[in-house]
Amino acid sequence: METVTLNRTQKRQLSFLGEEIAHLNTKRFDDTRWTKCSVYKLINGEFAVGIAEVTQWQGERDRFTAETFKSLEELITFLEENFPRVAEEIAFKLDVKETMSQGPSGEIGTMMALQINGALNRLEDSKLFHMDIKSSTTAEIVVNEINAAITGLQAIKSTLSK
Repeated sequence: METVTLNRTQKRQLSFLGEEIAHLNTKRFDDTRWTKCSVYKLINGEFAVGIAEVTQWQGERDRFTAETFKSLEELITFLEENFPRVAEEIAFKLDVKETMSQGPSGEIGTMMALQINGALNRLEDSKLFHMDIKSSTTAEIVVNEINAAITGLQAIKSTLSK
């Protein structure tokens, strides 16, 4: 175990004793934006994640997030809701699977949850694209509508997975 200190944008750094158990870097070839994600097991048995959203664009700054969780399932849920591009691969590396309720909705609920995940990923990609057009009022309206759609789909997904 070693002392790890993670940066957080507009927050104090997060320090803990732990060891890295998974790492992902989404940078490919000539990407100008990418995400780095590291997951740690803490000395107390909890888990932490550190995320760096890296940019090479002039006028943009890298953003850093770090949080702690009681379980890997909570950590993966956080990634799915906030960083869907890295959630799937980190869950795979850590062998964390989602167990869907097979209540009244059964297979239909599972299929809808998968479709919602796909829609959420597409909306996030669309939001990032529109956020690049900073001077356009139309882009701001589109991003607000996308955020509202994301919130609605996350609520439906949460209901289906209970």
